[in-house]
Amino acid sequence: MTSALTVVRRVAIAAVLGLVWLRPGIGDVELASQETELAVLLVVDRTTSMGATDLDGRPRFDRVRADLVTLVESLPATTFSVIGVATEVSTELPPTTDRSAALQAVDDLRVEDPVNAKGSSLERPVAEIRPALDELRAADPDQRIVLVVVSDGENTAPPDPAARPQDLAYTGLAARIDDGAVLGYGTAAGGTMPLQGVNGLTGALVPDPSTGQAAVSRLDEPHLRTVADDLDVPYLHRDSADGIATVVARLSTGTSPGGAVVSARELTWAFALALLALLSAELRSAWRGLLAVRRDRRTT
Repeated sequence: MTSALTVVRRVAIAAVLGLVWLRPGIGDVELASQETELAVLLVVDRTTSMGATDLDGRPRFDRVRADLVTLVESLPATTFSVIGVATEVSTELPPTTDRSAALQAVDDLRVEDPVNAKGSSLERPVAEIRPALDELRAADPDQRIVLVVVSDGENTAPPDPAARPQDLAYTGLAARIDDGAVLGYGTAAGGTMPLQGVNGLTGALVPDPSTGQAAVSRLDEPHLRTVADDLDVPYLHRDSADGIATVVARLSTGTSPGGAVVSARELTWAFALALLALLSAELRSAWRGLLAVRRDRRTT
């Protein structure tokens, strides 16, 4: 017959087991928050205007490539991908964890051949960016997704009448990212664009069809700021060789807001010890009962 003490002990075991499962705690304790995985999508304008020589006499794209190399080398990202924007939008690098492949993709980027160009449009890649971001989120819902848009902001292409409004607005992308930046290249004064190496026209300049004179491409900062506002990310004019470190520092931040996570001080370990003691007592009681049964059998 089961004694009252045994019943009480078994009820206590069930109760303590429930407490261990609930993981109770008291008070608050700050825990360092862990950095999450970082996925970086680079959207790079490589239209003809990005070859304008208004950055100390050098093409805008020279600084673009240097900045992209710094970002790929310095960001603690686990995944990189690159979308190139010219007359056509193309995936220059699908998501990869290979940093050397990302650096090679950046090195391979070139300004579009002016002969085949059909104007610039910063809204052109929106329809391609959306599924790229969705793919990154589906691959790892917990990772931080960063979008970096690189351009001079100039729009010279006529609007696409067949494009849906949602495919021309960056506002719909803001909810898909955790952070990002819009980087602007060029000057308000602008610069001419060389035709060097194109059809043997070394030294020639891209002409303005309306005047026949050399065309001048100018930075469109209001347009770039609008894109940054739509994405809810900062805009930075890349008018000097330094300053990219600020972008790296911002995008590298991987902790939760406030820098720490507040959690209750767990007492699971104490209840686990109590459970161990109760189980030990139960096993000892069972063993004694078994020995008593064997003794009774020997005496009968």
